Amino acid sequence: GSQLCSLPALVGGHRKVMGGKSSSSPPPPPPLLDKPWLQMEWGRRDTDLQFINNYTPTADGQQQFRILLHGPVGAGKSSFTNSVISSLEGKICHRAAACNTGQSGFTKQFNPESSLPETDPFYNNTPNVNDKVHVLVSVIDADKVHLLSDKAVEIIQDIRDEATDL
Repeated sequence: GSQLCSLPALVGGHRKVMGGKSSSSPPPPPPLLDKPWLQMEWGRRDTDLQFINNYTPTADGQQQFRILLHGPVGAGKSSFTNSVISSLEGKICHRAAACNTGQSGFTKQFNPESSLPETDPFYNNTPNVNDKVHVLVSVIDADKVHLLSDKAVEIIQDIRDEATDL
């Protein structure tokens, strides 16, 4: 599978950087926000769950709501999925196997440079509203976001642009 980016690796307590040289100190952490970026009203769990349970898609013929999570291996896509399911079910759930080694992921790999050819037996020539993705979510490890290369940011933007055009 392909990853969105290669983040610098920690080797023997040193951060490995381009050219094989190492730095003895990691970059400083990003500054904390002065105030929350989003105000949440906690304590409305029953009302919120009722809204989700009663939700029906508004598009003609749409029966389901598809969400696509994308991000580098180890970013937390499976953990995010498990958190959402656990919240909705009111108990701890582990439906998506989370990989905490950072070596390889358990979720399907996606290569934006290699689209599915029209000759592939799984290619859908005439997708209906239930075959399409409705929401694209980019998942990036919060403590690694400041390490993303310009190329990785460009790839994420390309994926977003492609999704917008669908």
